[in-house]
Amino acid sequence: MAIILPFRAYRPARHTSAEVASQSYDSYDPKVRESLINSEKVSFLKIIGGAYKTYPKSPLSRYKAVRKAYENAIKNGVLVQDAVETLYFYKIQTAAGKTYLGTIACLPVSSYDDNTIRKHEDTLTARESIFETYLGTVNFNAEPVLISFPDNELVTQLIIRFTQSAPIDQFSCSNGHQHTIWAISQPDDIDTFQSAFNNIPHLYIADGHHRAASSSRLAGMRKDQNSQQFLTFLISESQLQILEFNRFITDFNGHSVEEFLRLICHSFEVKALGQQFKLPDKAHQFTLYLKGQCYELTVKDHYFLEKHNPIENLDVYILNTLVFGPLLNITDLKSDSRVQFAPGNQSVQELQNRIDQGDFKAVFGLYPITAQEIRNVADQKMTLPPKSTYILPKLLSGLTIYEMS
Repeated sequence: MAIILPFRAYRPARHTSAEVASQSYDSYDPKVRESLINSEKVSFLKIIGGAYKTYPKSPLSRYKAVRKAYENAIKNGVLVQDAVETLYFYKIQTAAGKTYLGTIACLPVSSYDDNTIRKHEDTLTARESIFETYLGTVNFNAEPVLISFPDNELVTQLIIRFTQSAPIDQFSCSNGHQHTIWAISQPDDIDTFQSAFNNIPHLYIADGHHRAASSSRLAGMRKDQNSQQFLTFLISESQLQILEFNRFITDFNGHSVEEFLRLICHSFEVKALGQQFKLPDKAHQFTLYLKGQCYELTVKDHYFLEKHNPIENLDVYILNTLVFGPLLNITDLKSDSRVQFAPGNQSVQELQNRIDQGDFKAVFGLYPITAQEIRNVADQKMTLPPKSTYILPKLLSGLTIYEMS
């Protein structure tokens, strides 16, 4: 059974969210990030980024400086805490017209530990440790872990009902995205919404595996109640946008182009599509662009004989198994510099240009994995291959902050 918890968020002072809330630190172009940190604007990026600039080689000193900058923001009225425990409903309307609507709430770490909250990605112990030290020092969650769940009619109806009232915050960002937040703080309303999750047996981490894992580690070290939960944005599967990671390669492992295409024909039906790169139309189909020509690659039926494992039927696994491993000798996608990844929000023309300009030898286009496929993998306690999904929305930092101290 899924358990969701209200909390008293620290939020930007009234009418300042557009200035204060920021993207995650690593998502900025370094030059843009430097400019924003050095600007006069009061932003959450400055709370985080100023410390990085001051203490580039001392993580613990940097984390302490982040905490101090955060406390100063509270002292100066940049961030203000809500008076009572609250559940928040958050909508992102993108410039392209895509809408994401879900719930900002805390989840108990115990639900992560007992697999009520399910994972589809391996985490690195070293990175977990870094995040644990960071969380234990700054004592706040500023960027929610993105959590999905199978569509639930009652939850949907309640969200629609509770978002009919006036929002507590509404603003637009420079990228054209519009953000709206509603809140419920009456105990009866909170109980009603919490009860709607009683029939949802499992939640699924869509993005933020390391943040969730580090919260679990910290909770094991500290027994205070505030450390036993973490900040999340819960959204139904139909609201998620799951995109692919397309793959660039730098060489053909000593094969000529003609030989490489001939080898691919052993496992795929190959069809020339013309001189414009395209993405595949369905699962178990890939596209390949090289030397000014696009090819459609359809997996031959014999691959699927005796394939019962949900991982083995995923296109990312198929491409690794039939092409990257045996033909290109790329066995570790995390470390091999001969493969690079392009998230599915990059345009097809941009991908083609990288080949035509000689940056890479070829690009493979993939079809996105579905939410159901991710859920099947997580339910069997398995993990997706590296760079299987690029999931939207990407959430702002500093918009609703969970204070842990």
